[in-house]
Amino acid sequence: FLLMGGRHLDTAVSYWSQSAVAGVCRAAMANGVGKDLVITTKIWPLGFKESLEAARGALKQLDGVGQVVILLHSPGQVKGKPKGPGGEKFAEAPASCRDEARPKSWRRCRAESFMALAALREAGVVSGIGVSNFLKHHLE
Repeated sequence: FLLMGGRHLDTAVSYWSQSAVAGVCRAAMANGVGKDLVITTKIWPLGFKESLEAARGALKQLDGVGQVVILLHSPGQVKGKPKGPGGEKFAEAPASCRDEARPKSWRRCRAESFMALAALREAGVVSGIGVSNFLKHHLE
């Protein structure tokens, strides 16, 4: 793919593929592929501190393989799908960013997590930030 001109790869913390993607990119770069690669990875919206930690962990694995874009993987819990790094399913928003008046609302977690990504972008650590699988009401 990369040797044929592909330049954008997608991974995520929950795919457990960041190290493998980085290894493939490094091997391709050793074979003449330039540093014009764009790697998109995704983290869960678990609050400011947790999102910074997850993003920094992803960046450590993807170090030196091109431009990195980090997205919030989803607006919150999706029934039946594992959400946590250990495969746990979240029925409520994590305690670190939960609105106790609305424990099933992920709104505060999304906002805090996006602020963490914005801080990384402003610091020049990532080339882009965004969201994935969000609906209109999640963005308002």
